[in-house]
Amino acid sequence: MPRIVDEIIRKPEFGIEVLARNSELEPAVVCRGVQVTEHVDPSPWLHRLEIVLTTGISLTTEAQQQAFVEKLVASKALALIYSAYSGELVPERVIEVCRQHGLTLLRPSPVVPLADMAAFINRRILDGHFATQQTSIKLYRQLVALVIRGASIQKILDTVLDILDFSQTMIIDREGIVLAETGQDPEILALMKHTIRSYRRNARGAGQSFQLPFDQSLCNVIPVQLDGSTHAFIAIVSSRALNEHEELMLEQLHAGVALTLSRDLTDNRWRQQSFTRLLEAVHMGEMSSVLVQERLRAANIDEAVEGVLFRVECETDGSHLAQLIRVLENELIGFTDTVAFHEGAVYFFVPDPSERLGEEIYRSLSPLRNPKVIASMRHSGADGFVRAYQEVNMLAQQQLNSVGFFAAESMDTLTILRSNHDPMLRALVARALGPLFDANGREKPELLHTLETFIRSGCRTGPTAEELHVHRHTVTYRLNQITQLVGLDPRSGDSLLEYTAALRLYRAGVVKCEDITDRTR
Repeated sequence: MPRIVDEIIRKPEFGIEVLARNSELEPAVVCRGVQVTEHVDPSPWLHRLEIVLTTGISLTTEAQQQAFVEKLVASKALALIYSAYSGELVPERVIEVCRQHGLTLLRPSPVVPLADMAAFINRRILDGHFATQQTSIKLYRQLVALVIRGASIQKILDTVLDILDFSQTMIIDREGIVLAETGQDPEILALMKHTIRSYRRNARGAGQSFQLPFDQSLCNVIPVQLDGSTHAFIAIVSSRALNEHEELMLEQLHAGVALTLSRDLTDNRWRQQSFTRLLEAVHMGEMSSVLVQERLRAANIDEAVEGVLFRVECETDGSHLAQLIRVLENELIGFTDTVAFHEGAVYFFVPDPSERLGEEIYRSLSPLRNPKVIASMRHSGADGFVRAYQEVNMLAQQQLNSVGFFAAESMDTLTILRSNHDPMLRALVARALGPLFDANGREKPELLHTLETFIRSGCRTGPTAEELHVHRHTVTYRLNQITQLVGLDPRSGDSLLEYTAALRLYRAGVVKCEDITDRTR
């Protein structure tokens, strides 16, 4: 919006003399109208933030002049243009009271008709309102296009701030996570987190904006509501109250954020529903590989990327279940958007997770009762997802009364052998024998043969050395090499079962050489 007072002052044909000025107020407000009056008390016709024009012909005494200005101040007038009657000077009492109350006072050339000035002000007000509406419509169209193209909330904020200039703006979700911001003020973040707690505790009205004092400024807080609940807060720090133009642009920001959150919420719900339907169908054994592939795509899971299926459960009632899902969704931001409740547990699929992710999730669930986190081995594609589902549910049955984090890949040997589950058997062999193959998938014969002979000889180095026609120290050296490469000592009873089972599975052809080397690359 134009600063109309500045335009009036700069217009040479008006011949303006500035007698009092409130330059701090003018940019913060929008002129709402113009009034030409000769009433001693014009307040019944004033509605706030108007420019008042008068010749002062009715203001014959100092008391009337003082009362007239004070009525304007009480009515929140923006400025007074005083065209003294017959070219006389503006009364000193009028100047004094205007300066005292911070009301802008202008004196035009006596040859300029007040009607011409009023017409100019009205045109500029209309032009300003039209420009603001055009800007608002253009901005809204830009934001809608960005939402459709999948833009982030940060992009929405940046687009609005191309029009508005605020040094510190922040959009934060109901859990205190920053979604977008300009400026890097930790005090603002702390204030916003406090605001969220206060907002919940005091149960403010739905969608009601409010202000908080902050370091000689105002923090304007606008809640963003979807489905009747607050999902985010927009916070703008400014040194003054927002004018109508700024408030209108911020309404567009609010709309853009709400549309983006709604889009993401809808997308998440669709993916979660698709993921839930996928789990249900796999559970019932009703789907072919082609149908599983279609459901994977609908759930936004890239079947070409290896990932891990997690199953999480705890002793819970309805409130704890909601808390469980909320903790998981917060913990998994940036990893997955496929979190679904199925058969008494929460499932989610994470593409290419870090090795420590399962343990980190388990620690994050520690406030809940007896949490259990189960992770499948890495799989890709439709058949891989089905195997992952089978793995986590098989482990859930085996660890029925246990609490903790359980990974299919690190299950003990007896559990894996009892499962008779091909992927887990392959993982067992790869874990025990993988380092005993070279990069081209060929056996390291001196190590593999030494291991087999050592086990066949009752784990005694003497008979092993005799059969291999080497010195006992050579056998010991090779066993130390195996221990260093695999991390399991063949001379330890705990490791002996794993090595024995892995060798038998490999030699029997249950697990092929390429299965071993593929899993160890």
